[in-house]
Formats: sequence, structure tokens, C-alpha cells
Amino acid sequence: STLCHSDTLSVSCGEQPVACLQSIIEQQQRLASGTDGWWELEIAKLNSLFKFQKIDDLYVALRPWINNPDVPPQYQPHIALIYGKWLQRRRRLDEANVALEQALEGFKALEDKNASAQLELKILNTLVLLNRFEQAKTYVEQLKQKAYDSPLFYREVYAELAHIAHKNDARQAHVEYRRESVRWAKQVPDEQQ
Repeated sequence: STLCHSDTLSVSCGEQPVACLQSIIEQQQRLASGTDGWWELEIAKLNSLFKFQKIDDLYVALRPWINNPDVPPQYQPHIALIYGKWLQRRRRLDEANVALEQALEGFKALEDKNASAQLELKILNTLVLLNRFEQAKTYVEQLKQKAYDSPLFYREVYAELAHIAHKNDARQAHVEYRRESVRWAKQVPDEQQ
């Protein structure tokens, strides 16, 4: 079963968008609106809508939070990232870059306060979305120095590097990074046990 992740919560989803979203909504309704748990689930819901390509539904759910000062600062970069990805999907690239730049600035500010593997993956992902491949590669080298004990983290890092290589038509590097990502993926514990 696939998991829909926010930073600290995960919702068992499978590949069934309706069940996944329903599960998130049910959990969110049990929480007070505006709490950290509620916001984590809101971000998970928005990410799930994007993942399951419910692009019109995503915009309806996302619109109230775009540039909304009531969104807590630690969640604003997540909103900007999802909005930037939505704009890219809509081929509104100049606007997407503005939103992604906001996301990157926000994630970096959060990283300065309290670095975490999940936050660093968001920064890496945002750099790739902005086509800043050299910056992304340099950032990966910094991340490798941290030596996280997390196969999931390295699977994602090497998947991003493979994405960069693919976009740059570096076929050999693409294959090597994919292999490395798979090697790390095989070390990820099975969450169903």
C-alpha cells in the first residue's frame, strides 16, 4: 500500500485516490481546524490530489490558501510548492517559477531553523522543478555529508539526481542514478509488516 505522506503523518492509501482522500478528510475532521495536525493533513490532501492528477479539484482545494497570511509560516512553502507544480502543469511557467521561488525561500528559512531530511528533500525537489540542476547537484553533495541513516532519503536523493540526468540527456548517469535509487529502495523497510 502506498502512503500519502505529510512531514509527520502518513495515511495508508493504496493506489485508490478516493479511499486515500476520504481517509485524509476523515482524519482531518477529527482535529481542530488550524492545528499542526490539521495542516499536515491539508498538505497531504493537496499532495494526494496532485499525485492522483485531480488537477481541477486540486485548484479548488488550494485556492483559499494561496498567498493567504492565515496559513502558518511553516506550511506556506508547502502551499507555494504545490501551487508552483499546479501552475507548471497548466503551462503557466513564469507564474510557476515565482511560486517555486517562494517555496524555495520558505523551505530554506525553515531549514535554517530546524533542518530535517524531509525538508532537505523538499529543497532538492524544488531546485529540480526550477531546473537549477547544478545547484541541486551541489546540494546533494552537502546532503551526502550528513550521512543520514535513511534508505528512503537516499532513494529519493538518487531519484532526483536521475531526473536531473534525464533532463540533461546524460543517459549513462541517468541509468547509474536509477540503479543507485533502486539499491537504496531495496533497503527501505516494508511498512506492511
